[in-house]
Amino acid sequence: MKLKLKSRVFMFLVLGLSALAVAGIYWLQVYRFPYGDRGCAIICLGHSLRAYAAEHGGRYPTNATSGLLALQQLYPIYADEYQLAGLSGDRARARSRLKSGLPLDEESCSIVYVQGYNLSSNSEALLLWEREPGLLANACRGPMNLRAALRVSGGLVYVDVAARGDLPRR
Repeated sequence: MKLKLKSRVFMFLVLGLSALAVAGIYWLQVYRFPYGDRGCAIICLGHSLRAYAAEHGGRYPTNATSGLLALQQLYPIYADEYQLAGLSGDRARARSRLKSGLPLDEESCSIVYVQGYNLSSNSEALLLWEREPGLLANACRGPMNLRAALRVSGGLVYVDVAARGDLPRR
C-alpha cells in the first residue's frame, strides 16, 4: 500500500515538474520573441527592394506623401504583407489594409524607410530600419540600444542609437 502511495506522489511530482518546465519554455519563447518569429522580415524586404530597383531603372520606390506609401508599391509582386509589417508591425492589420487597398499606417508597418536612394547610392547609407529598438533581425529581443537596419547595399547592421543619436521614427 505504501509503495502505491509513493508511486502516486512520484508520478504527480514528475507530471507537475514537467508541466512547469513546458510552461517555462513557452514563457521564455514568448518573452524572447514578443512579436513572434519573423526571421526574414528585414533581410527579405531588402531583397524585395533591390528586385524592385533592378526593374525600375535602379531606383528604389518613392512616394511624395510618405515612406510607407513608397514601401507599399512593393505589394504584391515584390513583397508580401508579412514582410511589409516589419518586425513589430501588426501583421493582421497589414494584411487587412493591403487586401482592402488601404494604405499602410504606423500600426501595421514598423519599418522606417528613407526615400531617394538608388542602386548606385552610397552603399553604407541606411535605407531602412525597424522603428522599435531592441529587436534583432528575427524579432528576438536584443540589446535595447540597438535597431536592426539595412544599408543601401543590402547589408544588415545593428545601429547603436546611443552612439549615433536617435534615428527618426518616421
